[in-house]
Amino acid sequence: MEVTSLGADVIFEILSRTPLQTLGRYRLVSRECNCLTYESYFARLHAQRTRTVSGLFLQTITSNKYSSEFVSVNPTLGSKLSLDFLPASHLMILACTNQGRGLLLCVNKTPKFYRIPEYYLCNPSSKQWQRIPNPKTRYFTQRTAMMVVGSNPFRFRILRLSDPNWFRKPNRKHANQYSFRCEIFYSEAWSWKQLEEIYLPYDVILSHQAAVSACGVFHWLTSANDIFAFHAGNETWRMLSLPDGINSEKYLLKLSEYEGKLALVCVERGRDDCFDLWVMEEYYREKEWRKRRTVSTKPVQREEPYVTPSPEALCNADVAMMSSYNRVYFYKFMDGSSYAVNLENFFDSHGVFCFQSDV
Repeated sequence: MEVTSLGADVIFEILSRTPLQTLGRYRLVSRECNCLTYESYFARLHAQRTRTVSGLFLQTITSNKYSSEFVSVNPTLGSKLSLDFLPASHLMILACTNQGRGLLLCVNKTPKFYRIPEYYLCNPSSKQWQRIPNPKTRYFTQRTAMMVVGSNPFRFRILRLSDPNWFRKPNRKHANQYSFRCEIFYSEAWSWKQLEEIYLPYDVILSHQAAVSACGVFHWLTSANDIFAFHAGNETWRMLSLPDGINSEKYLLKLSEYEGKLALVCVERGRDDCFDLWVMEEYYREKEWRKRRTVSTKPVQREEPYVTPSPEALCNADVAMMSSYNRVYFYKFMDGSSYAVNLENFFDSHGVFCFQSDV
C-alpha cells in the first residue's frame, strides 16, 4: 500500500493518533509511511496527541558518582523524568530501549553493592520498576545492551558481555584472541542464559558508546574499523564493514539509528563545521551503505562556538542533538534552526540513551 492510495493527509491524521507500538508496524508498510513518521513535525504532533514522552537521558559522572538528566525532544510538552523513584541514589544506566515501552536498565553503584550489584528494570514515565536476577557478577561487565523483540506478548532481551575466567586453562585454538563471556536475559523465562564465548583478536576493542539497536541487531563500532553486530533473535554475531574509504584515522565516527536503520555519523578530522550521514539501506540483503547527506553545523556553531562537532544523537529525520558544557542544542539541520536546553549539571558524557515511551 502506498500513501497516495488513501491520501497523504488521511494517512497523516491516522498515524498521528496511533500508539507507538502500532506505529512501528505501520512503518513497515511502505517507504513513504516510514519516512513520514520520522519527520520532526509529525513526531511533535504525535507526541501531543498520544501523550508520548520522547527525549534522551544524559549520563555523567562527578566525584566517582553517576547521575543522569532527562532532556525532552519536545520541551513545550513539559516532560520531566528522573530516576528518583528507584530505591537507590547512586545509579548507573546500562542500557535503554527506544521502541515504545521506554525501558531503562540500571545498576546500583553504591559501595555496598560493588561486588554483588542490584539490577533494576524501570519505566521512568510510569515510575514502575522491578529487580531482575543477577547475572554471574564475579565476571566484570564490559558491555550491556537491551531491546524489545515483541509487543504481543511483550518480550525483551538483555545482552551482557563480560570478562572471561582468567584462571581457566589456555585455549590453544584461540591463543591469539580475547574472549567475551556472553549472557542473554530472556524476559519470558525471567532468567539469564549463557552462550558460547565470543572471540575477537587481542587488538580489537569495542566502542564504549551505548549499543545501537537496529533491525533486531545490537551494534558497536570496533577499533579495527568495522562493526560488531550481535543478532538477538538467533544468538549469532558477525562483523560488518564500514563504507568504503571511511576509517577512524580520517574521521571521528559514531553509530546511530536513523529512520529505523543503522546509520554512521562521520566528522572529518580537522574539519568540524559539518558531518556526513551514512545509512545502511539494505540491511538483510547486500548491506549497502548510502551517503544520505552532508550536514553543515555552522548555524548552531554561530550560536554556541563550543558545541561538539559530532551530534550526540539523531532524534528524528531532521533533528540532531549536540552538546556544550552546560546545555544541549536540538539542531534542525533542514532549515538551520535550533533551540537550547539548559542542563542542571555540567555534562561530561558517560552515556547518551534515547528514550521514547507511551505514558
